[in-house]
Amino acid sequence: MAYVAATGVLCAQTPATSNMHGGFHVATPAPRAMMSDRVIRLSSQELAGKTFRIDTKAARIAAEGKVVCQSLGERTKKSDAAPSDEISDEISDDFAQKRSVINFSNEAANDLPKEVVREYSYSHVIPQEMKISSTLASRWREIQGANNWEGLVDPLDMDLRMELIRYGEFAQACYDAFDNQPHSKYMGSNLFSIDTMFEKVGLPDTGYEITDYLFATTSVDSFILRNQAPDAWSRNSNWIGYIAVCVDEEKIKRMGRRDILLAWRGTATKLEWAANLAKTLVPCSLDPRATDDVPWNMKVMMEEGFLNLYTTANSQTRYNRDSARVQILKELKRLIKKYDDEELSITITGHSLGAAMAVLSGYDIAMSGINRHGVDVKVKDFRAPTEPTPTSDPGKTNKEGARGSIPVTCFTFAGPRVGNTPFREKVRDLGVKILRVTNEHDMVPKVPSPILNEDVKMISHILERFPWTYSHVGAEIELNHDLSPDLHKRGNPVNAHNMEAYLHLLTGYHGPGRPWKVVVERDLALINKASDFVCPKKTGIPTHWWQPENKGLVRNSEGKWVQIERDYEDLPESVLKSREEKKKQMEKQELEKKERKRRELEELEREMEMALLQRQSNVQGSTQSNGKAKVKVNAKGKGNVNGNGNGRSYSNGNGN
Repeated sequence: MAYVAATGVLCAQTPATSNMHGGFHVATPAPRAMMSDRVIRLSSQELAGKTFRIDTKAARIAAEGKVVCQSLGERTKKSDAAPSDEISDEISDDFAQKRSVINFSNEAANDLPKEVVREYSYSHVIPQEMKISSTLASRWREIQGANNWEGLVDPLDMDLRMELIRYGEFAQACYDAFDNQPHSKYMGSNLFSIDTMFEKVGLPDTGYEITDYLFATTSVDSFILRNQAPDAWSRNSNWIGYIAVCVDEEKIKRMGRRDILLAWRGTATKLEWAANLAKTLVPCSLDPRATDDVPWNMKVMMEEGFLNLYTTANSQTRYNRDSARVQILKELKRLIKKYDDEELSITITGHSLGAAMAVLSGYDIAMSGINRHGVDVKVKDFRAPTEPTPTSDPGKTNKEGARGSIPVTCFTFAGPRVGNTPFREKVRDLGVKILRVTNEHDMVPKVPSPILNEDVKMISHILERFPWTYSHVGAEIELNHDLSPDLHKRGNPVNAHNMEAYLHLLTGYHGPGRPWKVVVERDLALINKASDFVCPKKTGIPTHWWQPENKGLVRNSEGKWVQIERDYEDLPESVLKSREEKKKQMEKQELEKKERKRRELEELEREMEMALLQRQSNVQGSTQSNGKAKVKVNAKGKGNVNGNGNGRSYSNGNGN
């Protein structure tokens, strides 16, 4: 029986080390949040059904002297202590206390699979259960913002903390599933299929089922990746997020309602995208009932680039014949109709650019009136609503027959400003609840700024009253990474924007001016998945370690390393459909080509036949003309026959 620390690192046995005490050769940091310090007891039968993968980057750590990859057999040679009790001298006591190295019991040596299966995927993780508070069902409306989170932020309420981490995991999954490798012909797509995404990013027990992938296109180059590969899956579209719905009846019971989730992916480019945000606010209420007869100081305006990403469609692209906006509202309409007889909520989450899109889509969902029970709103033009849009406030919504609306809540992380003050007021009037989680040292929530010096808050508040300046929306929880003893206090400014760092800060933050104390256990290794925020020298955790095995390369039958062709299960559903469509289209084109050739041959044969008939007709005509030739007889009795002037014939007087 193997005992696996829930915040540990998974080890896999190999035949080469099976004679060692413990016999475990390679360890890889568990790339998913650990919500408790419990120990999971796994039997050999349970382990036998799992697939284990080795992250090659983690495997190199042993050669660098960082004991995370040192075999337990080697450790035992240095000490007589049992592997479960022994920690190398090169790992600090603090690191050991955080259980960043897995612990096994002495009886674990023969319980793991004998072989390690290598696949194109991330390193395998032990399935983790996303925690839902046992008290959430009775207060879910309060946690969703019914009272604007009054009394829940200072000190930070435990149920709210757990929900922020849970929805933050859904946002982080967008990064973990995104193919941003510049050498990949699938760059810009999701690495996994709808059915396997949660499992393959380490969230197999969410209770949610992904129902649709979202794609976006835009003229703003810094918002998406342009795939220039000759055989690129798409050159102008990017996978931008997903829609999911809770289908686990036990979790629905614990949450007090069925939750519909919309998760937005942030930008995969560097932070220059935020610094270069257009300083242009464009009037756009996304309300078909709106008119131009609105006073200048009441016009709803939004950042031009965000609006472009949300509303752009391109009939020439396979994935964005509908804009991201239309894709979202169509799927929400379908899900609301499917579960119309149940208590529902719509929760939207996102990080960075995804946070901005979460706010924008939350506003639009409420404004369109799509979040109503028993109402059929047209998605294409949104001209159906003529009556005032009902509130989306979690504290006021209920079914109320056909007019009842579904509450809309946004939990956003590190988001920039989206619109002006009238936009903020309109969001408030619609009842959309937005809780922004920010980091004091993060630059992105400070852009686009109404003034150059963000610290001059008095001037900022004055300027925000004008319709041409930007304004934040909703309530805020401002974290400070200086409070965490595990993070660099200075260094790369990108670290302050890291989503995994935000989730780490939520484990120990308690409110403004309150001391740091971790109350939700979470593996420090997760922070360094795409950063160097946790010092490798102190902890043994490598930087930027999260990547596909061998960066997606596999060795072919000729012994060459080549880019892998994704299995069907690892391709986005839309890609599979497009492949089938493309295949059918190519088959159709091939048939049409053959048909054209057949018709051309038939036409050519007809033309040749007609030409032959014409030629024969000309010959016959010529013969007939010769038969009717005039005969001239000279005085000597000889005749000169002249047909068409082409030849002469002579005849004697006897006609011979």
